Amino acid sequence: GGSARTLYESVHSVIFNLPENFRLYPAHDYSGRTVTTVGEERTFNPRLTKSLDEFIRIMNNLNLPYPRMI
Repeated sequence: GGSARTLYESVHSVIFNLPENFRLYPAHDYSGRTVTTVGEERTFNPRLTKSLDEFIRIMNNLNLPYPRMI
């Protein structure tokens, strides 16, 4: 698995420093959306709007399976 800390820090230091209207095309979105913006994610993402510690706790408790090999 990946590191929740690394993911959070990457998003907050790289992606969230892009312009508000910069379009993002997520590889997966559980709501079925295919495009979003930095501003939308910064404001509305239910996990990334949390503190680092809260994000890590949430991610560690998801118990997601490892992706299958392609």
